[in-house]
Amino acid sequence: MRDALIADLSALDNIEIVTTVDARLDTSHLTAASTLAIDASANPFEIWQVLIKTCDAALIVAPESEGILSKLTHMVEVSGVVNLGCAQCSVDIASNKYDTFIDLKSASIMTIPTMRADEFLILGFNEPSSRQGAYVLKPIDGAGCEQTILFESQASVRDWLSQNDHQNHRYIVQPFQAGTPASISMLCRDGKAWLLSCNQQNMFMAESQHMKLLGVIVNGLSEQRSDFEQLSDRIALAMPTLNGYVGVDVIVDGSEFIVVEINPRITTSYIALSESLGCNPMRMMLDLADSKRHTFTLPNNMSHKSVDLILNE
Repeated sequence: MRDALIADLSALDNIEIVTTVDARLDTSHLTAASTLAIDASANPFEIWQVLIKTCDAALIVAPESEGILSKLTHMVEVSGVVNLGCAQCSVDIASNKYDTFIDLKSASIMTIPTMRADEFLILGFNEPSSRQGAYVLKPIDGAGCEQTILFESQASVRDWLSQNDHQNHRYIVQPFQAGTPASISMLCRDGKAWLLSCNQQNMFMAESQHMKLLGVIVNGLSEQRSDFEQLSDRIALAMPTLNGYVGVDVIVDGSEFIVVEINPRITTSYIALSESLGCNPMRMMLDLADSKRHTFTLPNNMSHKSVDLILNE
C-alpha cells in the first residue's frame, strides 16, 4: 500500500514525499521519496511527530489494532497539518466493530448482528445463522481477517471463549453471513461519497478455521455499481466525519448488501486502483482535500477495469 501511494504521488507535479521505513527491509526501490529508516532502538512515534511538523499534509497508513490508527490520526490533527485521512472521531467509531454495528443499525443500514463476547456468553443469539448455526469470532478492533475464526455452533464459540476468558473483552461474535465477500473503495467528505470501485474478495478458510484474504478483484463487481453507489451514499451520510479514502467490507447475498465493517484508512484494494481506474487516485484525494474552494467531481475519463490482485503468502 505504501509503495502504491508513493508511486501515485511521484507521478504528480510539485509534490515532495517523506516517509519512514523499517530499517530491516530493502527500500532501495523507493527512490521517489525521502525515507527515514527506523530501527528497534528508536521511538517511532517521536520520529513521526517531528516529521509531521515538516509537512503540509499527512496520510496515515496503519491498522486499527490497539488504537494505533487513532493515536497517529490524533498526532496529525493536533499538529495543524492537513489530514488526508479520516477524522479521529470517525476512526474511533470505525475501529470498534461493535460501535460500528450500533451506528449502522441506527441508520437502518443492513449489517451483521454483533455482540461483545461477554454479552454473547450471557445472552447468545436467538436468530438462526444463514449457515446452519455457524458463527464468527473476531477482535473488536482487528484489521482485515486478523484472528478471525469460524465456529460451527454457538457452543463451540462458548468453549473457545471459556478457554481464553482473559481475552474475552477483545472479541465480538457474529452469525456467519453467507454470500459473496466484497468491498467498496470510496472517497468521502462532509457526508458525501464518491464510489471508486466495487471489489470482489477472494477468501480462504484454513484448516484451523481461521479466515484469510488471498486477493481482490478490484472493480470485479462493476455490474452492480449502482447498488454499491447507493450504499456508499448512505454510509457517508450516516458517518459524516469519514474523509478521504475509505474501505467498506460487504457481503452480497442476492439483492441484499450487508455491511461487515468500515475501514477508515487505505485498504488492500488501493494497490490496483490506479490501474483499474486509469486515473491517479492520489490526485483525486488531494483535489478532495482542496474541495472547500471548489466543487469536487470524479474525473470524466475514469474507467472501471477489472484488475485481479493476488496477495503474497
